[in-house]
Amino acid sequence: MKAAEEAKKDAENGNKNESAGSESDEELSKEDFKRIKALFAEQEADIEKLQKDVDDAKFQSEELKKEMKKQEDQIKIVRIELTKQVRENQDTVKRYRKMIDDEK
Repeated sequence: MKAAEEAKKDAENGNKNESAGSESDEELSKEDFKRIKALFAEQEADIEKLQKDVDDAKFQSEELKKEMKKQEDQIKIVRIELTKQVRENQDTVKRYRKMIDDEK
């Protein structure tokens, strides 16, 4: 980020020099090339870091989707088991009521 700030300051200074009436042809010095290369390298590193972050986020998203699917499947299984248990309990209650009525 420092290289970006320095390059911006240099660009501003260059604009001031041009507006001040300097008519000499300005060539980029070795220091300018170094700053530009440093700026590009910094930007490339930032791009790679952001790309890695995007890839990580995609991976986490896929993992969360898989986990959600597992949990939905488990919920379905639990609902089915609960329904079976409720039916069985209702049948048991009916059977006992019938037994009680038969004894009377």
